[in-house]
Amino acid sequence: MSLTLTDVQLRPYWPRATDAIIAGTVAAWPAVQAKYAFNTPLRCAHFWGQITWECNGGLELRESGHYSAAQIIKTFGPGHHSAAVTDSEAADLAAKAKTDGGRALFNRVYGLGNPKKAKELGNTGADDGWLFRGAGALNTTGRESFARVGKAIGQDLVGNPDLANDPGISLWMGAEEYSELNCQVLADADDTGKETLKINGGDNGLPQRRALIARWMVTFGA
Repeated sequence: MSLTLTDVQLRPYWPRATDAIIAGTVAAWPAVQAKYAFNTPLRCAHFWGQITWECNGGLELRESGHYSAAQIIKTFGPGHHSAAVTDSEAADLAAKAKTDGGRALFNRVYGLGNPKKAKELGNTGADDGWLFRGAGALNTTGRESFARVGKAIGQDLVGNPDLANDPGISLWMGAEEYSELNCQVLADADDTGKETLKINGGDNGLPQRRALIARWMVTFGA
C-alpha cells in the first residue's frame, strides 16, 4: 500500500491541467497528507475524489465566472440560490462576464448585491464577492473563510486572494476546509452523500464524485 502520489498518477484525473499545476500539487501532497491525517487509502481516495470534482480536474483554482445566462439562472436563480437572479439580470451578467470574467456576477451573488449571502460570507467591501469567490481545491468562499483558512495555513489570503492560484497553496486550502468540515470521519464511513452535503451544501455532482472516489480507491489501493 502506498499513499504517495506522482505526476503520472495525477495526470489521468486532471488531464487538462497545466504541467505546473500538476507538479505544484504533487509537491505539496506529502506535507498536506501528514498534517491532515490522510493516512488510509479510503481517506486519500475521498479527499482526492472530492477536490478533483470541485476544482474541475485542476482547471479552476479560482471559481470561473464564465457562465451563460441559462447557467446563471440554474445556479443563482429563484429557487436555486438566495441571490434569486432574474432572467433579465442573468442576460446582462452573462454579457458582462465575457469581458470582466464574472466580477459583476460574483459581486451580485456573493457580495453586496446579495446582502443575505454577503453577511453569511463576511463580505463587506464593494468588490468582496469577486475577490473572495471560490478558491483553492475545495472552493473556499467568502472573506471570513479566506481569513480563517489563511490563518490556519500561514497565508495572507485576505490581503492577497490570488495566492490561491498557486497549486500548492490551493491544495493546502482544500485540505484545511476538508478537515474543518470533519470529512475524514465521513471518508472512514465511505459516506460520499453526507460528505458531499458538507462540502457542497447539497448533492451536486454526487454520481460523478462517487465514480471519481472509486477510481482513486484503485490508485491508493483501497
